[in-house]
Amino acid sequence: MWYTGSDSTEAGNPFGVGINGIGYATSPDGITWSRFEENPVLSQGQCCDEWDWIVAFLPNVIFDGVDYQMWYAGLSFSPEFGLEWGIGYAVSMDPPVITSISDVPEDQGGWVFLSWTASLLDSSGQITQYGVSEYNADEGWVSLGSVQAEQKPNYTYLAHTFGDSTADGGIFWSQFLVTAHTGDPEVFYASAVNSGYSIDNLAPAVPMGLLAFVSEENTVQLTWGPPVDEDFDYFRIYRDVTADFDPTGTDPIAETIDNTLSDGNVATGVTYYYRVSAVDFNGNESEVSEPVSATVLALGGRAGIPQEFALAQNYPNPFNPVTSLRFALPEATDIVVAVSDVLGREVIRMAEGYYPAGYWNLVWNGQDKLGTAVASGIYIARLVTPGYTKSIKMVLLK
Repeated sequence: MWYTGSDSTEAGNPFGVGINGIGYATSPDGITWSRFEENPVLSQGQCCDEWDWIVAFLPNVIFDGVDYQMWYAGLSFSPEFGLEWGIGYAVSMDPPVITSISDVPEDQGGWVFLSWTASLLDSSGQITQYGVSEYNADEGWVSLGSVQAEQKPNYTYLAHTFGDSTADGGIFWSQFLVTAHTGDPEVFYASAVNSGYSIDNLAPAVPMGLLAFVSEENTVQLTWGPPVDEDFDYFRIYRDVTADFDPTGTDPIAETIDNTLSDGNVATGVTYYYRVSAVDFNGNESEVSEPVSATVLALGGRAGIPQEFALAQNYPNPFNPVTSLRFALPEATDIVVAVSDVLGREVIRMAEGYYPAGYWNLVWNGQDKLGTAVASGIYIARLVTPGYTKSIKMVLLK
C-alpha cells in the first residue's frame, strides 16, 4: 500500500499542516498493516521553489517489470499565481528488481538462473552486496548466498531450488527474494518476491547389457545392467513379436526396480523381442535399449537348454551400426564375450561373469567401451569359457 500521510505536530509550511508525504506499508492479509520504517518514501518538495512544496499526495503506483512508477498530486503556492496543482511522476529503483527466473537447460533439475536489475544506489558504490533468498514451507526464507556488488546494471545468480516440476506432480513454484545491502547492516533494500521453477531436463541413461535366455521352466529370463543415474526410479520392460519394434505409445509388460525379469506369459514356438528403458523420479524416460529375442521351443523338459556351447554368426553381417551376437550355454559357467579389432586390441567387453545355461543374445551398437563410434572394418567377436572358445568375424560398413 502507498498512502498519504502528514505530521501535524511539526510546522512545515505556511498553512501549518506539518511535513507530509507518501508512505508505504505491507500486510500479510490485507487487514493488519506494517509501516515501512523509512517512511515517507516520497516527501513534499523544498519550500518554496518546487512545484509540490506544500503537499505531495494521492499516489498511484504501477510496476512495469523493471521499475516502480508513481503518479501523484502536488500543490504549491506563489504570490503571483496563488495555489497551483500539478501531477507528478516518480521512479523508484532503490530495491533490486528480479527480471527473470529461468530453468537451467540440460541438467538434472534443482537449479535456475536468477537475474535482477541493480539498485539505483549500486552505481554510486553505496551497495556492497546482494543477498539471494528462497522461501521454504518449513523454514521460511532461507539464504542461498550472496553476490558482491560491482557497479553493474544487471546481475545473475545460479540458484538452488527446493523442488522440481515433474511430469506427474506439475509445476513446483519456487519463490525468490533479492536484497541490496549497504555498509550499514540495518539498511538494505528488498525486491518484490518473484517465482520460477526448475525442470529435470535429462532422461536417464539407456539400460545396457540386455540379455535374454529360456530357463528350464520354459520362461524367458531377462537381465541387464544396473541403473547408473542417481535419480533413477524404475525400469520399464516392453515386449513384441516384431524385431526392432518401437514401443512408443504402448504399455510396458512390467515395471521393476530390479535389473532382472522372468516372463512366463509366453507361447511355444514364438519368438519374443524385448526392450528396456529407465525412468527417473521426475518422470523422464530414457530411450529404449536395443532389442533382444528369445524363443521357447517346446513346453516341458529341457527344450530351452542347448546341448552344446555355440557362438553363432552375427546378424546382420555386414552391419551398420547394430548387430546381434547369439550364443548358447549348455550349463552355467563363467564367460567373457568381447569384440576386438584385427590387431587383437579389445574394443569392448560385451558380457562377463557367471551366466546360467540357455540361449543368449547380445547387441553391439558399433561403439567402443567409451561410447565412441568405431570405424568401418573387420572386427572379431569371441566367446570364452573355461572349456570352450569360439571366434567369428564381423564386418562393419558405413
